[in-house]
Amino acid sequence: MVQKLTVVIVEAQLETAEIQKGNSTRVELLSSDNQEYATLPSNRSRGLRPDITYQLLLNMLDSPLNRAGMLKLYILTEAGVLLDIHPSLRVPRTYPQFAILMGQLLERGKIRSSGKLNVILGRTTTNVLKPGAESTEYNTVLPLGALRIGLEANMEEMVELQSYVGAMDPDKEYVFALGATSRSNIDDKATWVEKWVSVSKYPLSAAVVGNKLVGAFETLYGVV
Repeated sequence: MVQKLTVVIVEAQLETAEIQKGNSTRVELLSSDNQEYATLPSNRSRGLRPDITYQLLLNMLDSPLNRAGMLKLYILTEAGVLLDIHPSLRVPRTYPQFAILMGQLLERGKIRSSGKLNVILGRTTTNVLKPGAESTEYNTVLPLGALRIGLEANMEEMVELQSYVGAMDPDKEYVFALGATSRSNIDDKATWVEKWVSVSKYPLSAAVVGNKLVGAFETLYGVV
């Protein structure tokens, strides 16, 4: 019996740049909150919200669902980089530490756990979840035969998420796409999604939607 939820965090705003710090240069994760980046060419940091991805990872990886081994996470960045998140990753407790970690990942391609050989963060060599990807591509990372659902505002079909998930077969796997941006829809970025639904008539933060989704599957799978 397979019980696992796969979540793809789409349009994550994770972008790096080389920043001059005194006599040295280092790679940093860009954010619109940091005024140091205002002088970058074309003001590249304008509107970037990597903190949305941070909050999603923090909540989801700390959840009982993940600790029970029933959650798999991927991150698809705005730049089209696909990141594979190991369930054992302990997300830094502060955002500055997270920014350093993600900057290192995007620069090096992978990060191993301290003192171990396990890759806890990895960048795939090709983006098999890019818009227009063929099934032979996205099935290399997504569970074969799993229903692929996208959560998006302003969709024709609106569902009460707890009831919607509660009606699913607990013996099957499911894939959900969830946006990590506050400024655009994601339906054209995740063309591998089979069905799109909205979960509220009100605008909700990604963190709230993520919590509702994980909580619904904890109920479905009997995780406490």
